[in-house]
Formats: sequence, structure tokens, C-alpha cells
Amino acid sequence: MKIQYLYVKKCPHWEEGLKVLKETLKELKIRGRVRLVEVKTESQAEKLNFIGSPTIRMEDLEIDRFPLKLAEELKTLKVSGWREVLKSQKHTGKPGLYCRKYKFKGKYFSYPSREMIKDFIRNISVCLEIDFCCR
Repeated sequence: MKIQYLYVKKCPHWEEGLKVLKETLKELKIRGRVRLVEVKTESQAEKLNFIGSPTIRMEDLEIDRFPLKLAEELKTLKVSGWREVLKSQKHTGKPGLYCRKYKFKGKYFSYPSREMIKDFIRNISVCLEIDFCCR
């Protein structure tokens, strides 16, 4: 599985977020190297559509852009281009070099929680029958 962890070094939460990600992947027995991407410039943030630190992407999909409802719809419709549909889901945030907040089940976090990561992985697995391929 392709896993990216994008961060800004000045963000005080990036190291703890990375630790939680790695522990969660280990717990779920998900193999894949976590590729660290330090975002250093505004132009790099713009190019990567990076809206804050930390950002987790799996198979090029951001962890908070993949609602279960959409995954189930895509599976039901047997949409082969589900990846493109999800990538087209734009954040309202502006790319830049700052920290990010995540909202999950009514609570705010400075990085994705274990439960949020697990939820994302469950949701993305709904599409395994479409054209998902672990790398």
C-alpha cells in the first residue's frame, strides 16, 4: 500500500501523528513503507495541495476525504473510476505551511486519531472489489 505522511517541521504535532499512524498500521498488520514528505515552501504546498500538517494519504487519497457513504455508493454503482471521483473532492482549506485540525465523530484532533485511521482503512476496503490494489 502506498502511504504518504506530509508534514511541516514547525508543526508541534507531526511527530506524535506519525507515531500513531505507524502503531495503527502495525496493529492492523498493514504492510507498506510510510514515505515522509517534508513540505518546506508555499509553492511546494500549492503543488501538493497540502492544506496543513500533518496530512496522511493512502493510495493518493487523503484520510479525511473518503466518507463511507461515498465508498458504498461507488461500490454499488461499480464505478471503475472511484479514485478519480475521490481525488476531485477538494478541501475548502487553502494550501499552506501551517498546522491542521481534524474533526472526527464530533471531536477535534491535531492529527488523525487511531480510530480515524482505522475508519479510513475500513472505508477504503469497501472499494477493494472495484480496482484497488495494494502496492
